[in-house]
Amino acid sequence: MRKSVLIVLVLSLIVTSCVGFYVTEDTSGVEPEALKKEERVQDSIKAYIQLRTPSGYSYKSLEFGELYVIKDPEIKKLDHFIEELNYLPFKEEELGTGYEKAKKDLEDKITAQEEYLKKNKIYPWYEVNHLYALENVISDSAIVYEFDFEVYPNYKIKDVHRKMEVSLDAKRYKMLKYFLAESPVYETNDWQYNERMNSEFYSAALSALASETDYKDKLLITIIDMTQYIYEKDSFDENDFAKKQMLRWEKENLNEDLKTISMSQLNASIDTIEGSPIITGYSMTHDVYTESLDDKKRFNYYYDLNYVIVKVIEQKL
Repeated sequence: MRKSVLIVLVLSLIVTSCVGFYVTEDTSGVEPEALKKEERVQDSIKAYIQLRTPSGYSYKSLEFGELYVIKDPEIKKLDHFIEELNYLPFKEEELGTGYEKAKKDLEDKITAQEEYLKKNKIYPWYEVNHLYALENVISDSAIVYEFDFEVYPNYKIKDVHRKMEVSLDAKRYKMLKYFLAESPVYETNDWQYNERMNSEFYSAALSALASETDYKDKLLITIIDMTQYIYEKDSFDENDFAKKQMLRWEKENLNEDLKTISMSQLNASIDTIEGSPIITGYSMTHDVYTESLDDKKRFNYYYDLNYVIVKVIEQKL
């Protein structure tokens, strides 16, 4: 088999408080009580979704992200007073006779803030990202969703925020589950090569999915297709893959029988940033005709760095 071209998945990983469902967690050092809370939060979310699952579909949990505790600014103010009180003994010598008054003032602030929070029913809540599917019980296809769930300390759902919805046919859905399991896509006779390439692929792909994007549904589908491509070929040819994505786009979005005149190669789009040339995406053209050569047109395809088609421009020739 020919040597693979290293996949260039550019991954501007935005560091946020929650990177989504794509991070593999090591819970070996998590306290049992924390794990218990995490399980109860997940159980409440599962029950919430199952109650709303339409007839003909079944709920399938795919991934949960890390559990976070979200605090209102008024709760953070209480935390600050408590932190000051805990640190106060280290300032006793500096404060001298004013130490007791400073201590009393902080204790009064803490009591007042606790009463304010209780009166106004201000509580912390949990937030967790969840990827799940509603599986069609007949066709094996699925609708895949990503939501951020907010959950009260009593495990009631506070709010939900949809981040992605994408319909997958049976083949793509099967490959999504293969991808999420991080199963091998490179399986040549060289195990060291396979190990390195599989590690690089999953590291890049998962990081790309963890980054913020306005078209995560398209990104997910592209990565599923890329997983399938490498799985079948044990290699990655970016020009061939981009061409296949282009033809798939035409089949799914155009109601015309297009006949090919010519296709360009995949061309890199280069910008200069701080004096250095940087690849910012790719482009490819497809010249076609429909009924006769008198009716010629060109489709200009623009890809991001992960080979997602982000724009298509049609022009007459």
